[in-house]
Amino acid sequence: MTVESVFKHFIPISTQDIIQDLSTQVDDPANFERLCRLITTLYHLRTHQLAQNIKNDYLPYSPDTDIIGITPSSLTPEKKTADCEMLIERVKHILQQANYQHLSDAALQDALAQKCDGVEVHIDLHDFEYLAVYYRGRGLKTEQQRDWRSFFLKFKSVTTPTFRRLFLLIKPKPIDQRARELMVQKNLSFEKAEKYIIKSRTLLGGEAEGEHIHFKLFKDIPCSDLEILFPNIQVKMRSWDKIKLSITGGGGTIGGIVATITKISAATNMIGAIIAIGGFAGVLWRQVTTIFALHTQYLATLAKRLYFHNLDNNMGAIMHLIEMAEAEERKETILAYYFLHQSNAVHDLKQLDQAIEAYIQARCGLAIDFELSDALAKLKALAVLTENAEGQLTVIPPEQAQNLLLAACESLLDTP
Repeated sequence: MTVESVFKHFIPISTQDIIQDLSTQVDDPANFERLCRLITTLYHLRTHQLAQNIKNDYLPYSPDTDIIGITPSSLTPEKKTADCEMLIERVKHILQQANYQHLSDAALQDALAQKCDGVEVHIDLHDFEYLAVYYRGRGLKTEQQRDWRSFFLKFKSVTTPTFRRLFLLIKPKPIDQRARELMVQKNLSFEKAEKYIIKSRTLLGGEAEGEHIHFKLFKDIPCSDLEILFPNIQVKMRSWDKIKLSITGGGGTIGGIVATITKISAATNMIGAIIAIGGFAGVLWRQVTTIFALHTQYLATLAKRLYFHNLDNNMGAIMHLIEMAEAEERKETILAYYFLHQSNAVHDLKQLDQAIEAYIQARCGLAIDFELSDALAKLKALAVLTENAEGQLTVIPPEQAQNLLLAACESLLDTP
């Protein structure tokens, strides 16, 4: 259960709820609702064009595409690098529009330094050519776990910091490039370095070559679980499991050796000795299968966590992100227009900003930092915001604004 949420710019109220609530507070609800619908339609048309462009740009780098002939190998190295960088910059811009925040390198290292509960993994950040982590909202998640101090008979409350939404942008380095780096770092031959890289990228399936860009979208990720989201994780045995295997496995092996030697010494024929050796081989096999079973248990734990936290991947994650950016833009525009319309003329932008933030906090109980300057820029771009010589800001009436927005929508529809 999430007991606390912290957002910076994200407005945690749906567009429809905002429109319905604000419509009850204006003199002409019908005109205001029609204006809001036109704003929604205009942003949707713009988003459709953006989505089509992003789809075309991402096709050469998508690991999921089934379009024949669209491959990055058909491009020159210079063109490939330029297109890749342009695509990544466009995605980062959409993330900003959706009110996602970049997780700094220092914060990423702090999160990766935390131990993951139930499984221990290792990742190599040098394996990536591009890596960016963005999040929207933080929370505190409280769970009930068994307490070892009560011999696991009682429960205790454990509070874990979480990321409400998390976006992962990854492009692995080409195998030959990374192999040459490992040859220097680990003093390996090229063949061994190549095998090491392919083995570490097993979660990428057949996409280990580094030609593709991977986008991952998650929800309610504990900060300590950030490591398990990367596709090159290497599962490591926990210290407690090593101790258990050392005690049980070591004791069983020593006991098996002693029993085998005793049986062979007491054997009167070759069959008895073979049976004794076969019994010892069975003991060793049981220890090996225990290790494999433990590894399978680790993988099952990882799969279970990702199953409940994964929202979307690759092209789906981009489309999801574009929809969120569209929603944030129209909510900011509608809120700014409403409060400017109700105030007639605004002198103090700080007071206007505080009024909008107070409204949001009153409706959802959460404090956010409303981006007023961004919202005003959107109103100016729509040509519905005016400023006189004294610096007073006003918006044109809903009837007049509807005509401007309708013309803008028709212009987009006529654009090929």
